[in-house]
Amino acid sequence: MRSLLLCALVGILASVASAGLQEVYLVPHSHCDAGWLITADAYFWTEVQYILNSVVESLTADTTLRFVWAETIWLDMWWNQVASPTQKLQFQKLVANKQLEFVGGGWVMNDEPIAIYNDVIDQVTTGHEWLRNNIGPEARVRHGWQIDMFSGFSSVTPSLWALMGYDATVIRFEGSGPVQANWTDDRGYEFIWQGSKNLKKEESEIFTHTLQHNYGDLLGIGFDFDSTANPANNPPITNTNIGNRSQLLASTLTNMSSYYRGPLMAVWGSDFRFKNASYNFGNMTLLINYINANPSLFGLHIQYATLADYFDTLHAMDLKWPFYDQTVDFEIGWPHAIRAYNLTTQYQTGALTSRPYFKGLIRHSNAHLRPAEILYSLAQASVNASVWQAANGPQLYGNLVLARQARGLVQHHDSLAGTMASEQNNPNNTAAWCLEDYINHLNAAIVASDSVVTATLGMLAADAAVPTLSADPATVQQLSPQQDIAVLVHNPLGWNRHEVVNVQLPTGVVNVRVVDADGAAVPAELHPFVDGSMHLWFEVDVVPLGFATYFVEQTASTAADRAPLIALKPVALSPAAANFTLENAQLEVTFDGATGRMASVASRDGTTTMRTAQQFGMYQNGTGGAYILYEPTPATPIDTLPQVSVSKGQLVQQAFNFYADNLWQVVRLFNISQQQGHIQYSVQVLHHAQMLQDPNELVTVYSTDLDTQGSWFIDESGLEMNKRVFDPTLPGNVIGANYHAMVSSCYLRSADSADSRQFTVLSSQSLGVISQQDGQIELMLHRRTNSSDSQGPYPLNDTSALDIPLWFVVGPQEESEALRHRLNLQLEFPPVLAFGVTPSVDAWNALYQTQFAPLAADLPENVHLLSLFTRNADSAEYVLRLQHVFEKDDHPVLSKDATVDISKLFGQLKVTSEQRRTLSLQQSYANLNRQKWTPENAVNKLDAAPKSPGKGSSVTLSAIESATVSLTLNHVA
Repeated sequence: MRSLLLCALVGILASVASAGLQEVYLVPHSHCDAGWLITADAYFWTEVQYILNSVVESLTADTTLRFVWAETIWLDMWWNQVASPTQKLQFQKLVANKQLEFVGGGWVMNDEPIAIYNDVIDQVTTGHEWLRNNIGPEARVRHGWQIDMFSGFSSVTPSLWALMGYDATVIRFEGSGPVQANWTDDRGYEFIWQGSKNLKKEESEIFTHTLQHNYGDLLGIGFDFDSTANPANNPPITNTNIGNRSQLLASTLTNMSSYYRGPLMAVWGSDFRFKNASYNFGNMTLLINYINANPSLFGLHIQYATLADYFDTLHAMDLKWPFYDQTVDFEIGWPHAIRAYNLTTQYQTGALTSRPYFKGLIRHSNAHLRPAEILYSLAQASVNASVWQAANGPQLYGNLVLARQARGLVQHHDSLAGTMASEQNNPNNTAAWCLEDYINHLNAAIVASDSVVTATLGMLAADAAVPTLSADPATVQQLSPQQDIAVLVHNPLGWNRHEVVNVQLPTGVVNVRVVDADGAAVPAELHPFVDGSMHLWFEVDVVPLGFATYFVEQTASTAADRAPLIALKPVALSPAAANFTLENAQLEVTFDGATGRMASVASRDGTTTMRTAQQFGMYQNGTGGAYILYEPTPATPIDTLPQVSVSKGQLVQQAFNFYADNLWQVVRLFNISQQQGHIQYSVQVLHHAQMLQDPNELVTVYSTDLDTQGSWFIDESGLEMNKRVFDPTLPGNVIGANYHAMVSSCYLRSADSADSRQFTVLSSQSLGVISQQDGQIELMLHRRTNSSDSQGPYPLNDTSALDIPLWFVVGPQEESEALRHRLNLQLEFPPVLAFGVTPSVDAWNALYQTQFAPLAADLPENVHLLSLFTRNADSAEYVLRLQHVFEKDDHPVLSKDATVDISKLFGQLKVTSEQRRTLSLQQSYANLNRQKWTPENAVNKLDAAPKSPGKGSSVTLSAIESATVSLTLNHVA
């Protein structure tokens, strides 16, 4: 049917072209932010429900009308709270009739440069699965729709969209003048965009249409017929004004068409439009009919269209297109340049850091959801059916859905960027407490995820009984001579982990020991914190995806296996004071005796020494806001001497630098007893900050002795590293122009090939990063401004307190890259602790299983288990995603292909069926047939279909390649 319709469309287009007319595809849309000036709920009840009701009514009444819809969150709310059975049937019919198309189709329209790629995959999957479950296969999303990326674009996006099976995507351009001029001269606003330098072209390229105009421009010049619009500027169409209004519309569309090589696609809509769809369409239809009836006067033929209407016609014309690969660093105008502050060029790079507490909470919540998804799937597949039912296993799935939807919500581009309204801005209007609403959703998601973790761990530990577990670390406060604390440690990664965890002990308790399930003592130490609390640190060793049980016991002060109490000793600073150090078997960190700040890091084997001088700094002169970073001069160093104290044990060594209640940090090293661990190669720094003065922007700066020549490397969406070079020639504010998003890692390398050292920074939240001097990296930790930039209505009055952990790796490039990916994931997804109370170790062991090992073996060292989740509550279908985490030039061994035999992956679980699918599960590879687009200077079209999934159960992954597999599992007795 589609091929017949396409032939008809091409025929019509040919006749229009022969008549010398410009064909225009007018795409109606409504841009509905999932929270910004008010909460998502408030937007739904005041705006979106009326839009959906009105659009469905209008499209049902007139089959010539078209509409595109992007965010699935609104459909879920409308479907479950508003829509009648009749409206649902009408909606499904509109989709089946191709009048209504889903574009993007994620839970929200996600941010790009600040979002980590796995969160993007998951939120889009949440949306696509909702469409599949509620609308049906006709709802398959074929096109991306990223039209409001004010903080910039990510080069990872083309790869994600291609791997999801999209044929094309639409973005909005607001980039630099030179790029805009080049594209205008070349009619280059449509092109083939290849984002990845690692994946095969067919796995990372997508045809891209760039809106040269804003997504609301047609409304801005007088075609906003919405009932809320100003009638004087947007008059209804009458017999009196139809000629002049048609001339304005036609001249605008004719001008737009000069930027494109084929027919014109023009979008018609804007924020929360079409609440009165019949009135909007009624007026526009009068104009369209008038223009189409006067071809000699206007030279246009206009039709309502979806993206499928446009791209299918364009693809059939077999034109050739510019090809932009990852070596062309235009990045669609990133850093995102705008005209602000007396029309000077400024950059919306403040959003990379704005509201850092919230940014950290987003990733922290996913560190709770991911193990919940894994444990739910493993428990459902592994435990006895009676245990599963008795423990309310099926009901737990609703908690996963709640957490998935919360994770999806906060990926919205006005959420993750930190540019939303808050209670501070609107204390008397609860509908505008958008930040607080997002935080409430995340906290609810954490509670829901933790309930799944404790319940499923309890099922997996069940033997003679099912243990009662808690995710609350306060459970340890019940420790007494009569009660031990069982600590179940879950490893949510696909490799064995040998790490160190800690719990806070009850006040006054210092005589404790830690034993494993066999009663053998494990290395443990007590370290006081600067606030007087006592923390117990101990080693854990946990198999991939499994759990192990440890016990904290009170013991006699004379017990030989009692965990030693390590004193916290003050360090006197003075110009004459000697330097002091922290050290383990691998590293030595030196601190300046005069300032107390980190000075250098050296390997204990003597092969690597690097200056790593650390300094806090403060920007205090800027006039930016939540969006714009505007700083005319570099940050002022904070030269205040901190109060310094150290505790140095055999297992943990740490140095506290206390500047004030609102600014301190702790530097830690760990000394693992077994060499298979990884954390002992990292220097871990916890930064605590709260902005008490206004305006301020807090940074931490690390200065090395590397000859970087102004360059640094930074990750794109947590997936691939790109080289950046400080450019002092960029127009406008140079500091703002050169800030970039670090989603999970960055590093410095010397430009001298003889110097193989690398300084690596790892993070579990997105931060703005810049290198203003050779060998230096500056990370922005916190922002508070007293002005509102031209992009947002409110000042960024952020006084939240936050803790930001950063891990550092110093060493040769090859060794650093071998560690970077693994340590990044260990920081992102720490071991999960669940607590139980027992009279003794023997009493616990008599009732419960103390370990669980679901995988037959570790995954290959370069393959990450990206996802394992249950697809539906009422089925035993699971989704497994595997990801090669190395780029092709990262490492001579670990960058090579890796093969995983899925049929042999699980120990006591048998894989009974499996099917390779696209990244968001929409299609099987067998049914995938993406459109192929021809680049300029090419004889044949590039093959845009992903490679064959291979034979049998083995999956072979090349550099950063992923595989998504739907499978069923049965327990093997």
